[in-house]
Amino acid sequence: MPNTRQLRSAFCRSTLLLHCGLMGLLLAGCGEKAPHLEATVTSPVGRPCVCAHCNEKIDNVTEEHLVKVGGIEHVVCDKQCRADLKKWIAEQ
Repeated sequence: MPNTRQLRSAFCRSTLLLHCGLMGLLLAGCGEKAPHLEATVTSPVGRPCVCAHCNEKIDNVTEEHLVKVGGIEHVVCDKQCRADLKKWIAEQ
C-alpha cells in the first residue's frame, strides 16, 4: 500500500501535467491564424480631390498639388493655399 507521501507526489505530478496540458491547449487556440494584412500606400495623384485649405475641387491631382507639412502630405489647389495651409498648421 502506497504511503501518504507517494500519493501526494503522484497527485501533484498529475495535477501539474493536467494544468500544463490545459495551458498548451489554451495557447494553441483553434489553430487558425489571423489573415495577413498588408498595408498599401495610395496616392491622390491622378485622382479627383479637394484642397485641404479652401475645399476647392481639384479634378486631377498632380505632384504640384502635393505639400508635405510636419510629415503629413496635403493636397492644395495653388501656391496661395499652400502658403496659407503651412501658416495655419504652424499656428496650431
